[in-house]
Amino acid sequence: MNGHLTEQDFLNKLYEVGRDDDHLSQCALCQQRWKDWSAGRQVVLSQPETPVEFLAGQRTRIFDRAEGSSRFWLMKRWAPAAAVAALALLLVFWNISGPKHPVPPGTVETASTTPSDAQLMAEIYRTVYETEPAAVEPLRGLFEVKQ
Repeated sequence: MNGHLTEQDFLNKLYEVGRDDDHLSQCALCQQRWKDWSAGRQVVLSQPETPVEFLAGQRTRIFDRAEGSSRFWLMKRWAPAAAVAALALLLVFWNISGPKHPVPPGTVETASTTPSDAQLMAEIYRTVYETEPAAVEPLRGLFEVKQ
């Protein structure tokens, strides 16, 4: 070989691929660079040491969370049912408060109602509550019994 080892040569040597030659055993500069590469690889491959205090604190926090969640287990379990019950009660009381059926005109008369006003109100009542949509008329003809 006519020169020093390149970075690619060192990478190949780290992964144990490539050619084997005796340049590394003869060249002091390449031997020093190879020691640096090997030391860097050992640093990358070594497991970082985790302090015992950190692990103990982490374990304590896990146990605290597990213990804390059991305190509110009953409340968490029944909260949806309580919310549904409250909503049902709200709907029941909301429907009770209003009148169920409108009062037909003519049953309650006021002093200011004249016959023309009463007739107008009766016509409005018939229009709103007794008139069926125009699309229903042809359908009624389909179900009439013809003799």
